[in-house]
Order: sequence, then C-alpha cells, then structure tokens
Amino acid sequence: MSSVPTDSAGSATGRLLSLRLGVVLALAILALVIIVDQLLGRSLADRDRDLIGARLENYQRIAGHGELDKLFGVLDEEQRGGLLDAWIIAVANDRRYGASVWQQASLREIETGAWQSLAATDGSRWLVTRRPLGAGMDMLIGLDATPRQSQRNEYRWAIAALVLPLWLLAVLLMNQVSRRTLRPIRDLSDTVESIRSSRDLSARVQIRDPASELGRLAAQVNGMLITIGDLVTGMRESLDHVAHDLRTPLARLRLNLEQQLIATDPALTPAQARALGDSIEECSRIEAILRALLEIAEAEYGLTRLQYSRVDAARLVHEVAELYQFVAEEAGVSLHTAAKEGIELEADENRLRQALANLVDNAVKYTPRGGEVRLEAESRNGELLLSVADTGVGIDPSDRPHIYERLFRGDRSRGSSGLGLGLSLVRAVVEAHGGRITETSAPEQGSRFEIRLPQRPTSP
Repeated sequence: MSSVPTDSAGSATGRLLSLRLGVVLALAILALVIIVDQLLGRSLADRDRDLIGARLENYQRIAGHGELDKLFGVLDEEQRGGLLDAWIIAVANDRRYGASVWQQASLREIETGAWQSLAATDGSRWLVTRRPLGAGMDMLIGLDATPRQSQRNEYRWAIAALVLPLWLLAVLLMNQVSRRTLRPIRDLSDTVESIRSSRDLSARVQIRDPASELGRLAAQVNGMLITIGDLVTGMRESLDHVAHDLRTPLARLRLNLEQQLIATDPALTPAQARALGDSIEECSRIEAILRALLEIAEAEYGLTRLQYSRVDAARLVHEVAELYQFVAEEAGVSLHTAAKEGIELEADENRLRQALANLVDNAVKYTPRGGEVRLEAESRNGELLLSVADTGVGIDPSDRPHIYERLFRGDRSRGSSGLGLGLSLVRAVVEAHGGRITETSAPEQGSRFEIRLPQRPTSP
C-alpha cells in the first residue's frame, strides 16, 4: 500500500484558523490593555485629587481662623522655597502663586466645586478645582498632571513591548498547533487528490493517531478504498467475462444467420431473406452497443490501458476530416479544417481519433444540407484545444444536461441512426487523458464542442 506525503507548506485552512485565532487574541489583549490603562489613569487621577485635597484642607484650616494674612504668608514662603513649582493657586482670582503657565481668563472659567483637566499655555496637563475658602472668598488650586501622564505613557510602551512579542509567539504556536491538528485532514485531501489524478486505488490515508476521531475517519476511508478497489477488480473481471460470454455467442449467431442467408438449399423466399438480413443487422447493432458500453465503462473506471505516443494534432485533424469527407459530401455539408502545424501532445492516438470522429459524425449527421462543419486544432495555455463546430439543428436546452448520459437520445435525434453512446464515449476518452469537454449550442443555430487536453499526459 502506498501513502501520500503531506503538504509541508501547511494548509490554507490552518493558516486561516491561525489568523482568526490571532485576531481574536489580539482583540482580547487590546480590550484588556484598554481596561487596565483606564484603571491606571483613574488611579493616578485619584492620587492627584488626594494631593490637592490634602493641601486645600490645610489652606482652608488656616483661612478658617480668619488668618488670611497668615495664609498669604505661608503661600509666599512656599513660593520662595520652590514648593509650588508644580502647583497653581489663585485666591479670589487676584493673588496667584505657583507656575505661571495660565492665562487669567482661563482660570475664571473654572466653576466652583468642579474637577477639570485643562491644558496650560505650554501644553502641559493640569488637574484643577475651585473650592470655597471662607470669608466670602474661594481658592483655585491645581496640580501639574504631566508626571503622571508620563508614567502612564511609559506603562503603555512597556505593555506594548511585552504584549507584542507574546502575541507573535502565541500566533506562531497556534499556527503550529493548527497545522499538527489539521495534518490528518491534509493527508486525507492529498490521498483523494492522488486517486483522482492517477486513478490509483492502492493509495491509503496515513493514520497518525488511531484513537482520535480523525484517525478513525482515516481508517474508515481506507476501508472504503479497499472495498472500492475490490469492486473495481471485480468489475474488471466481470467485463472480461461479459466480453467473452456475449461477444462469442453473438458472433456465432451472426455467422449462422449469414450462412442461412447465402444457403441455396432450401431456397429462401424474399420475406425470409429480408428477415435474416434484419436479424444480422440487429446482431451487428447489439455487438456495437456492447463494444461501446465496455469501452465507456473501461474508460470511466480507469481500466483503459492508454497507449501513449507523440501525436501530431494537425495530422490527426486532417485524417479525421478526410475520413468523413465523402460522408459530408453525400449529406451536402461542407467540411473545413484549421489546424496549426507543429502542435504535438502525448496521447493514445487511436482513442483520440475515435473521440474526434464521433464528434464529427454527430456534426455531419445533424447539420442540414447546405450547412457547414468546422474542425480546428490549436495550442492554448499549455493545452491542446480541439473543436468541432457546425451550423446544424443545435441542442435543445432541456436535453443539454443529459447529452453525455449513456443511451440518451434527444427528441431531435430520434429519427436518425445511432446508439446514443457517442458523446458518452467521447467524454470517457477525454477524461481518461486528463482532459475535459465542453459544449455551447443554440437551437437552429448549431453547436460547438471543445476538447481540452494537457499536452503532457497526467497518468503515463
């Protein structure tokens, strides 16, 4: 049993999962940092309020005894001692102490009893309040909050320097964890893709942890592959038996009928001769149906052994056109080719000629007298493009989903000869080469079938 190596570059699902988890983690960390920053800012502001409140209470106690001159003396002494450099104090708006970074008008706008954070003329931030002092006067007192703001900024930079590397490390760890977690899924995907491209049912999904859910899934898929492989093997054997058990009796029956048709003793009546001729034709028809069905089944189930060789696309197109030239002339249909020289690909030439001939046969058959069939070949984006276009009756829109089904015949084709297997066989051969077939059609305007084949085989 063969196994398929995992994708070392990781999976898109793992990267997407890591990205989403990283975004969620980043948002959670950002929300936490904002909350902590707000709490820190509030704590620093409460500390400044306590400092202001303690100093204000001391001044109010001095002024409460009617000793305003003593209060002014204390303020003058503190001013001279440099104790008020980080403070702003104004008594009755006419006597000011401390820093001189305020305009008089801005101080008068502060309401009594309110706490306000204001910007001074030098850009610094201050926490300021106005409170009653007694004797009909009030005091405006403020503290420079710039040092606390600097502490807060330092905290922010420290948090960023700490959180960002941790976040990146967490994202890397999540990426590794997601890759390891999703590795069994990549194994499964790689195995399915290998089977789809190579049609090798011996490939198996690697089971990394049999006890896990994904391990059990891998074991179930392997069991299913074994069952499918057994069924395909049985089908191969059944096809061989069908070919032997049906083709030989049909050949004998047709031979006996032909011998009876040419026998002179006893002489056959015209009616008997016609009956034998019809029977021989029906035997040939049954043999053709059986042969086509077997070829389609072999191609669809990957049992066809393609004989790859270098195929000249232009020569192939001209050969098929030459094969149907007489048929087209008899039907009154002009057959044209357009193929660039020098286009080659690796393919089974006989199978490819068979598929192309089926398309040309249908085009000539369903194109009325005076119409045109065009067969072209060109290289486009590393692919060989073979196209067969006609000016015939076209395909009814209701029939288009079914035209590749076995034995399907649309209403427009009921009156013509055919087995209803041509397009089924064409698609099976094209897909066996790793290609694809598409069609465009409109009623009474004609149809165009395009075969796209890789110019190198996908499964040698």
